[in-house]
Amino acid sequence: MYRLFMDELRMKRKRKQQLISPKAKPKTKQSKLHISPSRLLPDDEVDNAWGRAFFGLDMAANKASNELFREAIAATKRSSVQYKGPTRQKLLGAVLDRLHKECMKQQKRFLAHNTGYGRAITGDGARVLGTKLINFLCYEKGKGVMLLKIKDCSERLSEVGTIQATFIAHVLIIVIKYVGPETVYLVIVDGEAEWVAAQEMIREQFPWIQFIHCVAHEAHLVLKDIFTIDEVCDNR
Repeated sequence: MYRLFMDELRMKRKRKQQLISPKAKPKTKQSKLHISPSRLLPDDEVDNAWGRAFFGLDMAANKASNELFREAIAATKRSSVQYKGPTRQKLLGAVLDRLHKECMKQQKRFLAHNTGYGRAITGDGARVLGTKLINFLCYEKGKGVMLLKIKDCSERLSEVGTIQATFIAHVLIIVIKYVGPETVYLVIVDGEAEWVAAQEMIREQFPWIQFIHCVAHEAHLVLKDIFTIDEVCDNR
């Protein structure tokens, strides 16, 4: 799946465009690499260019073996000689819109036919670049996992910085209705008080749905507590 904020990012982009003056045009930086477009580069020079991009942008080297990266390389090889790559404006504009539509089509295909095994939804919170988010995924046996929604919760935080339980319940109910309530039998969440309160609200509408806490999250909390013990810390 594409790691984009989808609807949230598109809305933020539109708001930013309204604030930008049409007269202000960013100056294009001249490339320090003076490479003739008609000259084919040796593989070493191409690797060096990629290396400068990876290390200069603080990208993890293991991304080079990622399927999406290899797919982009293969697509570039099939492009015309005049292709110069996407600009920032194009990535946050037409490209993002096309990928969003593509993602929505994938979701519809995924949810089109239930295999009869039922569906499980998992939800969790995260903080990315200072932004508090919640994300929801759907699992179905025989089909795998599909990202359903990523929601910006920056404006729905409690006084202590956690996501409001009513907001979690509101978004999760929308996700369940989108998937099809009759096909959902399980929801997996972490054990934070706000998520526990949210699941009680959801049970009122969907009493047949079972809730369990994320095992990975519980194990993380156990290990975190273990390493607060003085004897354990002294023997590390």
